[in-house]
Amino acid sequence: MLSERTTKARAAARFGHVLSRDKEGRVKTVLLPGTDGKQYQVILRRSPSLSTECRLDTEHGHLACAGNSNGHVCYHSLAAVTLASRDAGLSARFCATETAARRLARLGGTLVPLNSRQGTGRLWVVAKAH
Repeated sequence: MLSERTTKARAAARFGHVLSRDKEGRVKTVLLPGTDGKQYQVILRRSPSLSTECRLDTEHGHLACAGNSNGHVCYHSLAAVTLASRDAGLSARFCATETAARRLARLGGTLVPLNSRQGTGRLWVVAKAH
């Protein structure tokens, strides 16, 4: 459920660490905590929509995040978008449907599709200046 992922994402974003930025200074890669002491690396890509690649850090390299690969956008990705939005002076609100996002965007904000690069997951983000 999106509300549960959003709640977990807000908590994880507080402990996230920016690993890299793009040429424009925007957040590109974020290291985030997961459950059971795991760590995830989320790569944000912007062109023309926003997409995320989430990878579990292991002793032997990276594994694709199961949550981002099974038809959803994982909470680690939501946390990375939350952190990146905050870094840019914006607040991010997540919607499960485009219709809901369009309604929310009417109150002020920019509508941005959010896709998983590892699966078919898709959400919509409404970003608004603080």
